[in-house]
Amino acid sequence: MNGALGQSLFCAVAIPVLAKPGAIKKSLCLIAVLVLSSVAVAEPVRRVNYDEAKVPPYELEDPLVSTNGQRLVSVDQWPERRREMLSLIERELYGKWPAAPETLVIDKTDESETFYGLARMKQFSMYFYPDRSGPRMDWMLLEPAYAKGRSPVIVLLNYRGNHELMPDANVRVPDFWVPKRHTRGKTPNRIDASVRGVIRYPLDLVIARGYAVLTACYLQAATDPETKEMSVDECRKRGFYTLWEDTDVGTLAVWGWALSRGLDLAERQPELDTTRAVAFGYSRLAKAALLAGAFDERFKVVIPCQTGGGGVPLQKRQFGENADWMTQVFPHWFCKAYMKYANNEKALPLDQHFILAAVAPRHLLVQGFNEPWYDTKGEWLACRAASPVWEFLGKPGLPGGDSFPDDFSDAAVGTHLGYVRRPGVHGISAYDWQWALDFADRAFGINRE
Repeated sequence: MNGALGQSLFCAVAIPVLAKPGAIKKSLCLIAVLVLSSVAVAEPVRRVNYDEAKVPPYELEDPLVSTNGQRLVSVDQWPERRREMLSLIERELYGKWPAAPETLVIDKTDESETFYGLARMKQFSMYFYPDRSGPRMDWMLLEPAYAKGRSPVIVLLNYRGNHELMPDANVRVPDFWVPKRHTRGKTPNRIDASVRGVIRYPLDLVIARGYAVLTACYLQAATDPETKEMSVDECRKRGFYTLWEDTDVGTLAVWGWALSRGLDLAERQPELDTTRAVAFGYSRLAKAALLAGAFDERFKVVIPCQTGGGGVPLQKRQFGENADWMTQVFPHWFCKAYMKYANNEKALPLDQHFILAAVAPRHLLVQGFNEPWYDTKGEWLACRAASPVWEFLGKPGLPGGDSFPDDFSDAAVGTHLGYVRRPGVHGISAYDWQWALDFADRAFGINRE
């Protein structure tokens, strides 16, 4: 049983004790529905392991050994080895990383001041055909109004539209179709103004630190059919999938590809320094940020926050979210080949440390939190397994030795590769933003003393 479902059942069981007598019958009916639905979901899914003592023995493939069995001896061999790993990642996990588009039409639709004049907000619509037909991506760019020189830029996707990140009434409300689970108002399959400003990222602080922020809604790139409202095949007839003949591309890769297109837009803004670009995100959008960083070397800093399964944690550990669960609940995240690893992670010819290693020798900070479902220890172990690549390339690897770091400890945060964790809830907290900005500052040589 997954954590969310367990919490739901706990709440339902608690209701009869706290409720008025007249509500008990209704509450018991709710329990019955939840229990029956949990059986229907949980029966075909392998039990989730939360016990370190039950982690099976596993072996990880060495990222410094080529497919021909030869160990790398020269830094000059790394580009070819990196291509081998990316090819394996495409073939077995996420599908083919699409090529950059031949055409990119970008219209600026609005420009205004925000944060009391401390930032400039620009809004853009991006198209992939000269006649502006086909899919569209709406981007919001926040720039420091008083920056001294060109600003580094953080590129991230959001969940329900740019307007959810700030209360400014000038931010456009989305007009595209979304699954019902993403809506909040009365209009079916539309995100309305009721979510304006509900996500309280400290964007004014990010701006004050001198960083620009570029963001768009992930649902414009690819629909997220997590419910029965839409099949995977129907999902792959919408959004960016209409740009390609090969639709066997997991949505995680599509969302990562969208981040790269955001960087294309940023490169056209003379006030931005895209040699100092950061890919950032949390949860499934952290997975997307990690893939963008692995495939697109223009991202000099990559910061995935709380990725969960299919992101940073080692799959062969079989702890927390597992392949059996993901292939049944999130099959659209992956390519078809990944389905054969359901309940068979040991057969994987790679693990998630290959994706981390593909970022080397650039800068990578993995952020975790203490929810067993997300296996933050598996994230740290993946960082350790990838660390030799940074060292091979002449950069510092993961510090901290063999000791799993404590909450808030920076013992495993190096200049090029780092891992940090905290308690608390799922999402990007003020701590995560602080760690991200401090790590990016060091990567870009920004001295604030």
